Amino acid sequence: MDIMKKLTKKTSEKVKMQQDLKASASEEETLSDHYVILRTLGKGNFAEVKLAYHLPTEVQVAIKVLPNGTKNDFGTKTEIDIFKMLNHPYIIKLFHVINTKDYTYLVMEHAARGDLVSRIETVGRLQEEQAQHIFT
Repeated sequence: MDIMKKLTKKTSEKVKMQQDLKASASEEETLSDHYVILRTLGKGNFAEVKLAYHLPTEVQVAIKVLPNGTKNDFGTKTEIDIFKMLNHPYIIKLFHVINTKDYTYLVMEHAARGDLVSRIETVGRLQEEQAQHIFT
């Protein structure tokens, strides 16, 4: 494939991705309309995760804050698509996507007791009865 075809394909993929992100949530909707940020839970190379309070339901949620306009925009779109396909009691649920000019916010179920990887890193391997309790 020549360079022009590759560039055209990449450009059209990026435009479609941006359109899909915009379609996933109202542009006019802002985070503060529905949520109160309580504190930062963690930071990574591409995102920050905040603990927040959902005003209408009075439930705590985790909000992943992803800056728009970075090299990782395609990764953000892919993450959203994967979350939308998943439906399992032991996988964090994606409740809401808010897309603004500067950020994409992924509002997710909050795992108050932490994640499995962190637990294994802290306490080591799980005994069979511990694993059964977690996975059944």
